[in-house]
Amino acid sequence: MKLNCAKIQFSKKEVKSLGVTLNGTEMQADEIKKNEALEYPEPKSLTELRRFLGMTGWFRSFIKDYAGLTLKLTESLKKNGNSWKWTEEMDAEFKVLKDVMRKMGKLTLPDYNKEFILETNASNYRPRAVLRQKNEKGNEVAIQWSSKN
Repeated sequence: MKLNCAKIQFSKKEVKSLGVTLNGTEMQADEIKKNEALEYPEPKSLTELRRFLGMTGWFRSFIKDYAGLTLKLTESLKKNGNSWKWTEEMDAEFKVLKDVMRKMGKLTLPDYNKEFILETNASNYRPRAVLRQKNEKGNEVAIQWSSKN
């Protein structure tokens, strides 16, 4: 194993790595990556939609029910390029997703000395889950969101 000395960081209160910022207790999405997705224009083709969903999909662990928020967008990926058409429903999802991303919060890093709380909705239609823990104040905080179409 070789280490790249230019990338080693010591005694930092905050570290940016792989598109997230970690501070020891919390993780948040990198603002540059987040802003790239927020500034992405309305897709005009299937390829552009795939690109947008790829950008936003990276944030799915930060977003409650990402799969539900992108249902019509992901369903439209099944169409071929010739029959693909941007609809009002897709436009609404596009705008709601961007709004949710603007308000997207931080995730708490897990404390392996504390009890985990797993909340699930295991429907056949769209399974969802959130992994939580109680913080020092006794409030439940999200560690990770998960959803699937």
